Amino acid sequence: MSHGTLIISGTARVAAPIARSLSRRRIPVFMVSLDAESAVLRSRAIRRNFDLSASEDAARVCAIADLIKREDIDCIFPGNDSALLFVADHYDRLSSLAVVAAPPPETLYCVLNKERTLQAAAECSVEVPRSYRFEDRNDLASASRSLPFPLVAKGFSKEVMNTASFKTRYYRDYRSLERDYELDPDYGRKYMLQEFAPGEGFGIEVLMDAGEPCLIFAHRRLKEYPTTGGVSVIAEAVTPPPALVERALRLLQHIGWNGVAMVEFRWARATGHITLMEINGRFWGSLALSQACGVDFAYAAWRHAHHLPAELQGPHTTGMCGRWTSGVLLRIQEVSHPQSDGMPRPAFGRELLSAAAAFRPGINDLLWCWRDPRPALDELQRLVSAMARDETKRLARRCLPTFALEWRRATRSLEPTVARIYMWRQFRDALRPRRRRLPRPVRSVL
Repeated sequence: MSHGTLIISGTARVAAPIARSLSRRRIPVFMVSLDAESAVLRSRAIRRNFDLSASEDAARVCAIADLIKREDIDCIFPGNDSALLFVADHYDRLSSLAVVAAPPPETLYCVLNKERTLQAAAECSVEVPRSYRFEDRNDLASASRSLPFPLVAKGFSKEVMNTASFKTRYYRDYRSLERDYELDPDYGRKYMLQEFAPGEGFGIEVLMDAGEPCLIFAHRRLKEYPTTGGVSVIAEAVTPPPALVERALRLLQHIGWNGVAMVEFRWARATGHITLMEINGRFWGSLALSQACGVDFAYAAWRHAHHLPAELQGPHTTGMCGRWTSGVLLRIQEVSHPQSDGMPRPAFGRELLSAAAAFRPGINDLLWCWRDPRPALDELQRLVSAMARDETKRLARRCLPTFALEWRRATRSLEPTVARIYMWRQFRDALRPRRRRLPRPVRSVL
């Protein structure tokens, strides 16, 4: 029996394919969850999932150290950006316990901080979108005439994106952008603005070893969520475009990357314009597509971490498509409640027809497995529940009077006991208005 492998966090689309690949080689797989989404992942390929989402970092490190010793674990895979940040912050301690399948902290921070990523790309002549940071409304106003709308707002680092109220937001005009700066005084410190990059989304997946690629795979995003650009919903395996591969390798070599990474580009083929979007310094959501095409990045990364020679792999299959089923449903929900940002989106009827076509034979589910159905079923169940809650809230906002919605908003910042008292008093006063005993100009008393 081989030593165990530990996955730190990760969505079902990432963790389940890794675990299935390793378990087929009789490598025991365990998981430690640093967030609520990872904590509920159940899979036959994962022996046990330890939930540390409510723990502080110091307690997490101690718990992971105990687990590594108890289960004879010798390899650690970060599964998402939160895990990458955790590994970077505690790299010395973790690397003394097991092999960490990730580069040293300085390289990790380069991909975790979007500004440093763009700076590195500029240093090695990889095209990037024009980016802006404005600390406050005054700085924004001074540059208002030169801003190239539409603009995309993103967290300036992966850490911010994990806690932000949104991942991406689009602005067609200055007024809508200024309004968000008014509502959130810290907006300029949390988000950066980028010009909108047209074109198709491509992902170049690579396993780097000492500056050279061991494996290369590429996919094209046929559908994304959000519909304006985001993660893959329908992805197609393609022959790696030489222009994109050359830029991806140049950038990864420049920052000294070692291990797996996925470099995202926007490619406008009509004009030939290529724009770097970001570097994902860990396994990606469409990992199962590369496995279905005969390129097993998970096992190759495990061998690389153990300094074993890479297995010979022939040219991978192209033209195969993979589907993220939950993403198909999320797209339908998005177009049924279009945003007021002015960005083009599919019509609802057209999106329904497109969603039905996504289930035709020849498009594989990226998460479903007959031998291990729990990850796919659990994710779908959680998504349907979340969508039902969202629709119920939307219906309530339409039906409830304005004052009731104001009461609800006021209770969000209160403790549960105080919130109940507040709601009861508001309800009581609404039914039985009390006679005013204070002078009329007095509105409240402290």
